[in-house]
Amino acid sequence: MARIVSFSVPEEEYLEINSLQKDAGFSGRSETIRAAMHYFGQNLAETKTLKGSITALLVLSHPHANNIDEIVHLHEGEVITRLHQHVGNKCLDIFLLKGDAEAIRSLMKTISKNKKVSTSKLLII
Repeated sequence: MARIVSFSVPEEEYLEINSLQKDAGFSGRSETIRAAMHYFGQNLAETKTLKGSITALLVLSHPHANNIDEIVHLHEGEVITRLHQHVGNKCLDIFLLKGDAEAIRSLMKTISKNKKVSTSKLLII
């Protein structure tokens, strides 16, 4: 049974949904949102099963003057290396992480809640 869900997004995200729809060849925004939810769910499920000590790369894209430094300081025990570069009007951060899977999962949860982070990808090595 299908349910209708209504929600609002900022103009920039609305335009991004439309762009994703066109680029991926989806027939409508609903199909685009379902695919995005599926992708997000897969990534979340992958990180949920991790146990013990892990090594990972974390890639972030965000606007200047964001609170990423505060987040990093809370998890400095897991951050081995950080590469920070300005790319146009955004910042690109690449982190090499090593530590307990639960601590890295906590870091990802904190970053996922940050609405200013436009891209966050975790790659388990």
